[in-house]
Amino acid sequence: MHTFNDRLLTVHEAALRLRCSPPTVYRRIATGELPAHRLGNGPAALRISERELAGWLEHNRTQPPEAA
Repeated sequence: MHTFNDRLLTVHEAALRLRCSPPTVYRRIATGELPAHRLGNGPAALRISERELAGWLEHNRTQPPEAA
């Protein structure tokens, strides 16, 4: 959930942090995988909570394989 002391990132800013392309972020939002907030009309109105992005990354973390 977004709080007012939580920074909202543009799709471009989120893509830079994830080191992926903006279309990848848009796809994750469209599928409901990545939570986003709409602040108006059009794709440029989407914002991603910095806190929710961090939580999403933590939730999608993979575990390293165990040493043999």
